[in-house]
Formats: sequence, C-alpha cells, structure tokens
Amino acid sequence: MVEVLPALVSSRLVAELGHDRGRLTLLYVNGAGPALGQRLPVREAAYADEECRAFIANLLPEGDWRGLLCQRLGLPVTDDFRLLQRLGHDCAGAVTFEEAEVEAAYTPLPESQLRLWLKDARARPSPEVAAGLRRALSGAQDKLVLHVVEGQPYLCERGAPSTVILKPDIVGSYEGVELSALNELFCMHLARAVGLRAPRSYWFAGAYAVERYDRVYDGSQLRRIHQEDFAQLLGVAPERKYEVGFRECFEVADRYATDGEATRRELLDRLLFNLLIGNGDAHCKNFALLFTDERAVLAPAYDLLCTQVYPALSDAFVMRLGPARRQSELTAQAWQDLARDARLPLEWLKQRGQELCAAVQLALGDAAPQVSTENPALAADIYPARRREDFLRKLADTMVGNCKRIARSLHARA
Repeated sequence: MVEVLPALVSSRLVAELGHDRGRLTLLYVNGAGPALGQRLPVREAAYADEECRAFIANLLPEGDWRGLLCQRLGLPVTDDFRLLQRLGHDCAGAVTFEEAEVEAAYTPLPESQLRLWLKDARARPSPEVAAGLRRALSGAQDKLVLHVVEGQPYLCERGAPSTVILKPDIVGSYEGVELSALNELFCMHLARAVGLRAPRSYWFAGAYAVERYDRVYDGSQLRRIHQEDFAQLLGVAPERKYEVGFRECFEVADRYATDGEATRRELLDRLLFNLLIGNGDAHCKNFALLFTDERAVLAPAYDLLCTQVYPALSDAFVMRLGPARRQSELTAQAWQDLARDARLPLEWLKQRGQELCAAVQLALGDAAPQVSTENPALAADIYPARRREDFLRKLADTMVGNCKRIARSLHARA
C-alpha cells in the first residue's frame, strides 16, 4: 500500500512524498512550485527513489543520534520515510512535511527542564508524545531546536518555525572529546572576529546555542528561507559525504550561486579558515546555499569545530588538498591544486591565505577573554575556571601553530 506525506515549501503544499515497500517517489501537485530542490525541478512525472532519496535523506539525522531517535520512535534505523513523517514538521530551510494543516504554537519550556534534556537525551520524552520535539536536522550530533525570546525557551509545536539550535557536549562513542560545545562557541566567535559571515552564537542552558540563519522576520511574521546543503545539491547520500572533494564544492558554487566567482572566493575563505582552526571534519554537508526569489548565496558559516585538539580523532582532512591529507603535507603543489580546483589565481589564493593567517593570530589574542565576558553563564556551567581557561588556551595554541605552519607552506616554492 502506498503511503503519502504532503511536502510543503514556505507553508505551501507543492508535492507528495510517496512510500511503497521501502522505495520513495516524489510527485508535484498540479504542476505547482516552488521546487523542493535544485535537482528536483517541477515536472509532471513523478521522481523515482534514486532521483529524490538523497535530497530527503540529507534532511534527516545520522549516526548514533539517528539510532537513538529511531529507538525512541520504534522505527527501523533505515526507514527515511517514517522518520521524516515523525520529525518533518520543521526541517532545514523552507521545506516541511506535515500530515495536515494545523495552527502553529509555541509552548514555554522551563530552563531547568531544558537543561535536563540537554544533559541526557534519554531524559527527553519521545517525539511521538512531545510535539515540540518533532524536528528534523541533519548531522550525527545530538541537538535540540527551539524558539528563544529574551532568554525564555519555547517548544515549537505543530509546525511552528524554530529559531535557535542547541548543541550539548558530544558524548557516547566519541571518547576523548571534551567540551565540544565550548569548542564550537570559540570557533564561531573567532570566525566573526576575522570577518567571516557567521550567525550569532552564545552559551545557553549549559549548551552551545546558535541562531538559525534560515529563519527571518518579515515584520512580525517569522519566515523560513530555503536552503540546500552541498550534498543535496550534488545528489550525494549522507553516508557518502566524505567522498566529495573541493573541486565538486567549487563546481556547486558556479552552477547554483547567483555570483559564482564571489561565492568561490567566500567558499575558499571558509576552507582556509577550517584549516587554520584545525577542523578536520569539514565535509560537504557543512556548506550550503540559501535561495530566495532573487538570489542564491552561500549560507553563513556553521559547524566550526577544532577537531585537531582531540588526540583521539584523526588529524587527516576529510577533503584532500591535492596530494596533502594533513597539515604537515601541505606543499606548493597542494596550493596549486586548490587554486586550480577553485578556478582562482594562485597568487591571490596565497595572499588571501597569508591575510587570514595574520587575522586569526591577531584575533586569538583577545578571543578567550571575550568569549568568557560575552557568556558569563560559562562560569557556572564549566568549572573550576581553570578547566575552562586551560581548554581555551589549548585551542588557541593549536590554532597559532596552524597559522605559522600554513603561512610557511604558502611561501614554499614548487
């Protein structure tokens, strides 16, 4: 028997997602638009599983987090359709999947309850019974999405748009990874300090909080902005995200962004910044485009984390720079290959790299005290103070070393 799930863009019904014996179909309703995705333009014929699966799967959680959600919902871990059926009331971008049109609502949530849920995912009620937890966000890390107004958190029910993503510390299968929430808070602060576009982030309820850039106010009305990550734009399933290289990412910028060259330059800044902060997990799902009626632009930076500070994690890049998989392997040839893939002048790339090296080192001088001053709640949640200070110092020392190493490699001759 075929099951059907309505697919909406900006609260407008545009298509039906079908499910029959494990296979998906996508059919636009009466030739309506806008399209759900760039690779799924409006047409009369239905899209088959192999054409629409990647777009759908990339909206959903992955890894251990997905496993826990499916366990709580009583679903097979491989069932994309039923997981989206349960969680698709609020997704990345403007897409939602809802059974029926209902009036959205926000319900106040005590911060004490939120803290408990962030500390232990198993303490949360199942999304089956808690409407405010029916949210779909991709990635392998546990997170909650809420609406926050003047420090008051609200659960988003019946399709109400969320405005804030909360990430607690990574736990579980990632041994040796500590204070990941503080790590990401620091990296995002540093990104803004050196001029990268990054959304406001702050410490809230014992976790890292970041404002959603795909939600904007139109007067008093909260509106969703359509986005697609690079895996969706490439038609790559989430389990294959590590197979994508820099060249494909730059090709996405050229193919879909309104200003291809400007987007490639901004994308290069992001890639260089990830190298400087030691983020070895910067895969293609960590980049996205935002789509409005007029323009397609690179989404602000997100998922910035210094993985290099954790000895238990690999020091290899998930995207190779020419022959280089590690910072110690960066050579003149690696930068030549990156310039070729980006279709940008090598000398400009080297100059920009040197500028970012200098900017990051300068910003690191004040970053730790600024993060602590701007987020006084850190003192109550990460103590004693020496633990927090030692970790921030370790982050800064790691990044200063990267800046010096990368600056030397940019001067290397072929």
